[in-house]
Amino acid sequence: MELLPFVSIYTVFCIAFIEGCALGRAIDEISEINSILGITDPVSAITVPEIVDIREHVHFQLHTRRTSNDGVLFTLDPSAFEKSTFDVDQPVKIMVHGFLGRLRDGWMTTAKDAMLTREDVNVILVGWTEITQVLLYPWVVQQSFLVAQYLGELVDFLVEHGIPSDHIHMIGHSIGAHIAGVASKEAMSGIVGRITGLDAAWPLYKGLREFDRLDATDADFVDCIHTSSGLLGIPHPFCDADFYPNGGTLYQPGCNALNLVICSHRRSHDFFTESLDSNLRFKAYTCSPSLLTLLDCTDEGALMGYPSSPKHKGVFYVPTGDHPPYSVTHDTRLDVLRRTLMRSLLHL
Repeated sequence: MELLPFVSIYTVFCIAFIEGCALGRAIDEISEINSILGITDPVSAITVPEIVDIREHVHFQLHTRRTSNDGVLFTLDPSAFEKSTFDVDQPVKIMVHGFLGRLRDGWMTTAKDAMLTREDVNVILVGWTEITQVLLYPWVVQQSFLVAQYLGELVDFLVEHGIPSDHIHMIGHSIGAHIAGVASKEAMSGIVGRITGLDAAWPLYKGLREFDRLDATDADFVDCIHTSSGLLGIPHPFCDADFYPNGGTLYQPGCNALNLVICSHRRSHDFFTESLDSNLRFKAYTCSPSLLTLLDCTDEGALMGYPSSPKHKGVFYVPTGDHPPYSVTHDTRLDVLRRTLMRSLLHL
């Protein structure tokens, strides 16, 4: 095991906004423990696992309607694949968690259950927990490129065994969104059909070239949900369809001052998970300045989340509630959304 000096994630986030910041840049200042992530115990060093073979630190877990709740370990072994419950006639959904995320007991488990309730699909959860639990964000970002390469190998394996690449949909949160994008580019079999980026990470990705992060060219259709724009999440549109719930700002309804940053960042996967319920719909609006109403928002039929369609591309704004179910069926929240967007315009 290798020991690296502790640098608070707060310091890393601040440095990430400085032009020219790069992954290999040395960070010397030791600052207070990151209050944003709720890390209260002071530490002087972080134990970093030695990465010799990324396959030992990344796990694929297969879930179908024919597996138990715990799923089964999925490996790139042809003989094991033939004996598995994987159905080559059904689409594939691949989910990737982000920094401090976990394979079990996280949003992916809830989303997986909702997805299998909605339709008969193959769901593969990508766990890289041993890496993401290390509290040194730049190191985790560096390792994420190895995770993406391995995920690209999984895509090639699936295509080789009869799954059309356009039947593969990857969903990633935070750093996981970039892993999905890079993996699709790394796949020798070609880009996948769809990638959904859930508040794709901004710190340390701001100045990276398009090949090293999620981009609109990484799949036939790339849709993104922005919920902590300008801090933890990328603020500007960079996907085929960019959805900004409540304006996409850090202040997501229902998130209090004590957990505002992380709560808003996580709202992206909360919204996506809820959108898997066919009875709940997140209407998305196009909004533009108007002489009569100051801001005119139009419903063109676009939906945020799982039902999002390549028929609707561009920038969309979505009103939500402050507690589950977050989707709203009345116009009150739309009026609140208009006021939020107007305040943003006035501060430009």
